[in-house]
Amino acid sequence: MRRIDAMVTMRNATKPTGKKLAMSCIVLMISAMIPSGMVSAASADLQEKWIVANETEEEISVSNLEDKSVEQHGTDDDGVVEVEMSTQSNVSSSGNASHINIIEEIEASKRITCPQHYMTKGDTIIVMSACDDTSLLYRIGIKNCDTGEMIYLQGNGHVANSFVISKAGKYAAYIQNCSTDTMEVMGAVMY
Repeated sequence: MRRIDAMVTMRNATKPTGKKLAMSCIVLMISAMIPSGMVSAASADLQEKWIVANETEEEISVSNLEDKSVEQHGTDDDGVVEVEMSTQSNVSSSGNASHINIIEEIEASKRITCPQHYMTKGDTIIVMSACDDTSLLYRIGIKNCDTGEMIYLQGNGHVANSFVISKAGKYAAYIQNCSTDTMEVMGAVMY
């Protein structure tokens, strides 16, 4: 109901900025891939967070999906504690595609990983996340579970990217808290 009220009270249309347009395209692409029966309460809650962010004119940190120079590379040898995502997050699958809604509290210097999926060269993994506390620094990324190679983006607030697989293997998406405080994060992953 709140989303409808927000749309009704909008009196004049404004042209979205590049960052907002990119985020809208990602959300639209993911929602188009998911059958309507798979939409959960977590998705509605995430959409509510995006509306609140737009109402408060919060700056959204989104990578240019065509510019892969912002991606960073590393290996799984940084000493960060890695744990699987909690049961509060949910996974839904349709054929080979899998959609994961993430609602997590991540302690300092910990990495939450999603279930592994076998990916072929050229496949993509889309990772989106939102943290209300924009002072907290965190990473979103993918990990090649066979080699330990990691590709990630680091930022705060809202971060999203489409990671292209360069080598076939088992991959897991992750969100890592790089700050010294516990963070609450919401997001989605599309394999």
